[in-house]
Amino acid sequence: MDLSRRNFLKGAAVGALGLAAGGVLLPAAGAEDSAIAWDDTYDVIVAGFGIGGATAAVVSADLGARVLLVEKAPEADAGGGSKYAGQLVLSTEDADEFYKYLVAMTDQYEHVSDYEALRVYADGCAENYDWLIKLGANADVIGTMSMFEYPELPGVDSVKIWLVTGRSNDSGYYRLLKSNVEARDTIDVWYDSPAVHLIQDPKTKTVLGVQIQKDGKILNIASRGGVILATGGFENNPKMITNYLDMPYVYTWAALHNTGDGIRMGMEAGADLWHMSVCAGYFWGFVPDGTDPTTVRCYRPGSVPWGRSPARLGMMVGKDGSRWMNEAQTHRHGRWNVAGEWISMKHPVPVHVIFDEDARLEHLTGLFSMWSQNGEEEIEKGWIIKADTLEELAEKLGMNADNLVRAAQDINDAFDEGRSAQYERPADTLQPIRKAPFYAIKMAPTMYNTDGGPLRNAKAEVLDTNGDPIPHLFSCGELGSIHGHMYNGGGNIAECTIFGRIAARGAVACASELTGTFYGEGNGPKPEASDSLGAQEITGNYKDGVYTAYGEGMIGRFPVTVTIEGGRITAVEVGDHGETPGIGTNAIDALPGAIVEAQTYDVDVIAGATMTSNAIKSAVKACLIEASV
Repeated sequence: MDLSRRNFLKGAAVGALGLAAGGVLLPAAGAEDSAIAWDDTYDVIVAGFGIGGATAAVVSADLGARVLLVEKAPEADAGGGSKYAGQLVLSTEDADEFYKYLVAMTDQYEHVSDYEALRVYADGCAENYDWLIKLGANADVIGTMSMFEYPELPGVDSVKIWLVTGRSNDSGYYRLLKSNVEARDTIDVWYDSPAVHLIQDPKTKTVLGVQIQKDGKILNIASRGGVILATGGFENNPKMITNYLDMPYVYTWAALHNTGDGIRMGMEAGADLWHMSVCAGYFWGFVPDGTDPTTVRCYRPGSVPWGRSPARLGMMVGKDGSRWMNEAQTHRHGRWNVAGEWISMKHPVPVHVIFDEDARLEHLTGLFSMWSQNGEEEIEKGWIIKADTLEELAEKLGMNADNLVRAAQDINDAFDEGRSAQYERPADTLQPIRKAPFYAIKMAPTMYNTDGGPLRNAKAEVLDTNGDPIPHLFSCGELGSIHGHMYNGGGNIAECTIFGRIAARGAVACASELTGTFYGEGNGPKPEASDSLGAQEITGNYKDGVYTAYGEGMIGRFPVTVTIEGGRITAVEVGDHGETPGIGTNAIDALPGAIVEAQTYDVDVIAGATMTSNAIKSAVKACLIEASV
């Protein structure tokens, strides 16, 4: 989008506002009445163009919002982990049974599990097929596949996987969503434009907009409604990997631009964090020595038997030349069975796979799809280390030769005797290591994705360290995933889909009239009511239930609960509040009855209590959008 065509202020600074040490924009001393110089205003801003961000943008636009979708990567490399994922959309046709399965996967981790969010997730999975059809997926082409990763758990029979194109690993779902984004003229997309900071009201902590780096400038973009963070995880942030995963390094095979930006911005805004140590890993890949692993994607093993394990070649050893596990077992999305529990098992680094000449000729081809036949070229490049004896190989690798020889002998003896090797490695997985020359490949630890980030609730609201929603801030996808322990394939894509939809509804509901000095006399465009954001996006056909949302009053936030019975609004109740007696309370006393009588949030404000009135109306509007059929 060419900002100059709209006469927007180029590269605006923050007027009289200063930049806080954490990066969130706060007013400079004595500048309470100063205003931010906004460069543009949207109804909803979405950061991150993966499946989560695209879903949020599409739903927001379809609810009548003018949307800005910003993406850190250039267009050719956009998509984050979504583009490289298997395109499996976890779903169900029995939400109640599926909820049992989700709960069972939390196992002993109930203290970091949100069961209300899991319930919403289960219900959302039941809606995923209809969502794909709405996006334009061909019902005659959509396929299914079985991926019951935990068949021993209750509810597993309810698990269903949808494939948009009938195939996996083809970016099909991401491409379908991208085409939907491009088809909506109310969505502006900025590539090469990372979101760098959230802009907050320092008093209410309401997120008012986003600082975005675009064309070498920092732009202040206001959001009349919510801001949705969909920036993915921290797969390519070495410091975060070490701090949170307690691994010296783990290399990404997918999203080079996923460096934890949403985590940093959420922390600046006061967000609590959860699941920071959780990832879908680890397993093994390859990164050539001498390359910068943060700028290249880690190779993943290809078409070798049983779980694509490099151990098919021989054995895997740590830095001292010894084995430490049954390296032939199959993992479940990077989780390994250790004494009956499936965990993301840390492993030593570096790890080398050790094998002999027979294994090279029989099993090496296909380990990595781009490698040469039998690894001839990789030996020449030095990617495969070669030696005439195991002792020489150990010397080249800086290992203890006695340990390496002993480990190989154990494999060979078990193979000859037809028994399991050490660590209960089955006899039928053993490959002897006895024919010279001998080889080693340095394997790189890798994973599918991280799951940590800002804590969010069932409404996709980002929560602060007190457990309260940060006003107007939402998230979706693997950024603060609800998965805190075990995980079933397709779950992150489903989470992008479900919480992308929920976040969009919440963000659009925030786009009611905003007041306050931070939308005052700035130099840039001011937030104005969007003609498309009125009562018309609410159908008037409501699902029965009790719905709660928050409004921002004169004194602070307070809850408003709307009860729907028989498809009609039967009650509106304002919860604990700090509004001024005789002023704000006039609206609290009068508006609920007026809304029930009118069957709409769009009623007249109470004179002298405009902010409290608008807070009630905004919260009721959010509830009605959530209840809207």
